[in-house]
Amino acid sequence: KSGYDHEWEMKTILYNLADLKNIFGIVNSPQCIDLARVCAKELGAADAILNILNDDESLNVLLQTTDWNKVDIFSESNQPKLGKMTYSIRRSEFLSVCYQNIGCTAYNNNLIPILMWDVDGYFWVEFVCRLNIRDDVNIMMAMRYYIDTKTLLITGIHLNKQKILEQHQLLYPNHESPACLSNFICNIDEFEIDMHVYKERDQFPDISLDFHQGFAQRFVDVPTDESYIHILQQGRHSVSVNTLSDPSNTINNDTAPKSQ
Repeated sequence: KSGYDHEWEMKTILYNLADLKNIFGIVNSPQCIDLARVCAKELGAADAILNILNDDESLNVLLQTTDWNKVDIFSESNQPKLGKMTYSIRRSEFLSVCYQNIGCTAYNNNLIPILMWDVDGYFWVEFVCRLNIRDDVNIMMAMRYYIDTKTLLITGIHLNKQKILEQHQLLYPNHESPACLSNFICNIDEFEIDMHVYKERDQFPDISLDFHQGFAQRFVDVPTDESYIHILQQGRHSVSVNTLSDPSNTINNDTAPKSQ
């Protein structure tokens, strides 16, 4: 139907091979595109990726040079914005998880190829590996290997188990769920790597223990003479810690508050 008050509607009629032949005269039915064959060269990059992940120096360069602010987060959550649960983790803590998890992943060859595409219809292959942030928060970190330059980049973080499986099955339609997805749990809607918290330590230098001890000692050395206590109780005269802690300093009676 068409018109200003109606939207276009599609008839939900399914046709089998016989219908295609009898109704439309189509003898040779359309065949599925074998994306695994089309992307064979990219899929063959798995060994190169594993070599990088298994090399401590190469892995360190990969993680440290990644701009985590620009890494896409794929959540596919249907929760309303106000009801979403976001898991935030400091960059330093996240990198520790990466170092601990990726070594085991690479050793066990637990990389899952998935198909990615953009709005223009261009598609490519990425590989995801599992990271266990905590018992109920597992994520998949995606990587893309550029064969021409032999470069590996971290491209995204995936949270939705079903979407990961679907993107994998676009390459291998007959594959069941990979083993590392069987007990995959992600009880969050959004994930973020907090770069700001990581930098705060650089903005505020550590205060030495000697400073703390000296600062506390100045209070310990404050005289407990009744005149000093009286001044502090009145609250009408500002007395510095330096003045009270130095016996050579005295308070002029003319400036001391008078009892009323």
